[in-house]
Amino acid sequence: MATWKVQHLKAFSELKGKENVVYSVYWQLGSVNKLTELDNPSGDFIPFEKLTEDIVLSWVWNKIPKDLWEKHVAELEEKAKEPKLEAVSVPLPWA
Repeated sequence: MATWKVQHLKAFSELKGKENVVYSVYWQLGSVNKLTELDNPSGDFIPFEKLTEDIVLSWVWNKIPKDLWEKHVAELEEKAKEPKLEAVSVPLPWA
């Protein structure tokens, strides 16, 4: 099974008195690379320096269907294992 990985974060340097507020997460699952936009923080705020990949991924999974993405990527990986069909140009049989 493919592994989730955070590739890159984008943050506002300051928002409502808080510093380095993450608003975009660029993530990878297998061969799939995506971007998830986050909502402005509400409730408990975790300072940027205390963030872990697990925390950030939990934010992503609150916005997107984790199970469906894992299923989709597993299907892509299985399909990639299938032999590739080669398309060739052929002469017209009646020529």
